[in-house]
Amino acid sequence: MDINWNKIKEKVRRYCSSAFAENRIVLTPEELGEDINIFYNFVGLSLPYPEIGNIRNEMLYGLQKACIDEIGEVSPLKTVATLFDTYMKKLICYTGLASYESIKGKMQMDLLKIFGYWGMIIPSFDENTIESLKGNADARYLLGMTILTRNKVHNAPIMDDSEVTRRLKCVIAFYVYLIHKNKQVLLRKKPELAKLDLHYFENNEENALLYDYISYGNSSVQIKKRYVSTYAKHQLKK
Repeated sequence: MDINWNKIKEKVRRYCSSAFAENRIVLTPEELGEDINIFYNFVGLSLPYPEIGNIRNEMLYGLQKACIDEIGEVSPLKTVATLFDTYMKKLICYTGLASYESIKGKMQMDLLKIFGYWGMIIPSFDENTIESLKGNADARYLLGMTILTRNKVHNAPIMDDSEVTRRLKCVIAFYVYLIHKNKQVLLRKKPELAKLDLHYFENNEENALLYDYISYGNSSVQIKKRYVSTYAKHQLKK
């Protein structure tokens, strides 16, 4: 499978523009464009931790399917949404909010508390009342939709195309929102993250087959961990 980042990027921009406007999150087009560049480059960063070592492959293949190749399908939404905890762990580690060792076993709510944007008590969210939170500039609605979607897709739900797209928009927008909130720290640590397409994702058949093998095949957890560990060690030698 080829990854067409230019097409994905345009869809991400449209989703974020819509979601941010609905929730009174004010960004200029230039700020949003930079945030999306940072998101892409941050996802592509290599970190020496097996659990988060392969998020780049999973996220980009998931976005390619969800935004371009399989629009409206639940499976790629599941791929993107279930990376939520891993994505937060990578962001927390890289920005120095906490060490990997201190968070590797933490659950979703504990990870959210580390950011500190919603206080030390993360509210519970419900499918029946979530729409009442739309319009909060602290992205509480996007947070709630991301959590609810992550939980919902585990149960192989039946959703129509519009429902899948609505949820995908919120999840992607929340991922980019977290980048925006941590932008200053990210750019102090690595200014080139703001550059256009800093990381080139290799589109080749071997890479695609390997992704399919570890993500959708009958491979064991041990094999997946071995692959990710080897990948991380390889990156450290570069």
